[in-house]
Amino acid sequence: MFKLNDRFSAWMGEQVALYPPLIEDLSRFYKNRDRSPIHPDRPIDHKITEENIIDITQATIVDASGKEIAISFIYDGTPRGLSGENLYKFQKFTNKISEHNSIKNHISEKSIRKISQDYIRELYLKKNKTEFGEIIEKYFSENVQKQKIFIPVKGLRIDGELKFGSSTITTFSNSIMSNFEELVHKLPNADRNHGFLQKLRKNFLGRSVLIFHLEAEEIRAFEIAEERSERYLSLLHYWSAPILIFNITSHVAPADLRPWPSLLRLAFSKDSAQMNDSLIPPMWEMDLSFEIISHYEKFGLHVLSILSDKQENSFQEHLMRSILFYGRSAYHIDPSDKLLQITTAFEMLALKNSTEPIGSLGADRLAFAISNDPKIRQDIVKNFKRVYGLRSRRTHHGHDIKHEEEISKYMHNIWQFMFYSLRHWDKYTSHDEFIDNLENMRYGH
Repeated sequence: MFKLNDRFSAWMGEQVALYPPLIEDLSRFYKNRDRSPIHPDRPIDHKITEENIIDITQATIVDASGKEIAISFIYDGTPRGLSGENLYKFQKFTNKISEHNSIKNHISEKSIRKISQDYIRELYLKKNKTEFGEIIEKYFSENVQKQKIFIPVKGLRIDGELKFGSSTITTFSNSIMSNFEELVHKLPNADRNHGFLQKLRKNFLGRSVLIFHLEAEEIRAFEIAEERSERYLSLLHYWSAPILIFNITSHVAPADLRPWPSLLRLAFSKDSAQMNDSLIPPMWEMDLSFEIISHYEKFGLHVLSILSDKQENSFQEHLMRSILFYGRSAYHIDPSDKLLQITTAFEMLALKNSTEPIGSLGADRLAFAISNDPKIRQDIVKNFKRVYGLRSRRTHHGHDIKHEEEISKYMHNIWQFMFYSLRHWDKYTSHDEFIDNLENMRYGH
């Protein structure tokens, strides 16, 4: 039986009790609605009594930009609820609950929000005598259970399986499919599940998947699996060709998250008509063969897997933010945008703050981190300053970036710096300590 911390439960009860007195008449939000008889939002023109109500209707009111500005329910024929500053405080309250260690990996913020809204409404109507903490505990006990979540991935091929973070990356094989069929046939209304199995076979069989074992309500399990899948695949791009080659783009991601762009063309002449549909740019696939995984393991795969979900200190947190940002650069279709993001990822790790000059300090720290040879260091600094100049002209003046050979060297140098940082993941406890070490190297200490 799930039990909340007594102190946390008491705090929630105190906070949630503040909102019923803040409930107000929200009729003003409905005054400018369409008044036609077929419009679902037309104003109520007669009084609603209890015998007319089948269930309490709740609504979210948004402005033209889609921002939530009020939450309401109908009471005694009048829309009532929270808006403005009171709504903002309520949102912060539900967010704080959903971020609590006992909640965040099990119940979604959407669910916490709905539970809280229902509870406040019931308090306002003087219908609820149950403690708020007990409501949360009951919801947890009834909805949180062990879940096995499969996230399909496009553009990825793998031999066997790879443990990365809290996932297992593998292929949805005939063996896995057979296990599903056995389970589905044991469910009630097995005949109706035939269509589900057909859809499962079509969308999953033979595809690479990330598998997660979670204990959560279903909606939260999907949220966690989807977020981690995107993050893990971005991190795995750390070793990929699109990170090192200027004009290659990746679309390896959870299915449908980053669709492949295609160009459809139609040409007519007096003798022919042709239609052409091609991917732009050329499709790149991630290959996780046994040989490649073995190679990755020499360059920090195990470390990145450990850090992907848990960092022990501020340096590791900084390192992961930078490498994640770096890995996501592989998804840029425009090579210039890729270069900008790779450079930003380097800045995040190589500079203490935004006031430090990247053209001098960044270049020197890069050179001293990845080479012991004075001549090579000089070449690294020159290359960095040349390419950074190209980046600045793109950022500030919109110039296209060319000079692919120089950029290729630059991208390889940045990769080596990221690898240097990853190799020292357990040496430093703070980002400042990491930077101080780079400075000591500059001055020969």
